[in-house]
Amino acid sequence: MYSDEIKELVWNKAHIEEGYDPNVWRQDFAGAWIKKDLLDSAKVNGWLITTVKPISKGGTDDIKNLIPLNYNNSLKKDDNYPAFQTCISSIGKYDRHNVIQMQSWKVRYNTVKRDLSNKKI
Repeated sequence: MYSDEIKELVWNKAHIEEGYDPNVWRQDFAGAWIKKDLLDSAKVNGWLITTVKPISKGGTDDIKNLIPLNYNNSLKKDDNYPAFQTCISSIGKYDRHNVIQMQSWKVRYNTVKRDLSNKKI
């Protein structure tokens, strides 16, 4: 669906963790590990190119609106906007172990921010 150029631009938006090859491993904004060659994969480190503002709510496929999200985080986000949840993060700095962790987020001024106003999920 997306060109190789767009895939690379979106991949480059993911967080680089020191000590890991950024051409192979990165983290989405929720802290979940993603592996570059697992784009469109439902595996534990799979990921999807996801729209911040869904097309159904007036968003576009412009690179500014695209982010890399762990497969399960993308499914959890779905078309929710501007507030949404993710369900996968990671623990520890030195391993690539994803865990279930519900987090709430809000989009403000075109930026995704952690929503700490309601810690109970």
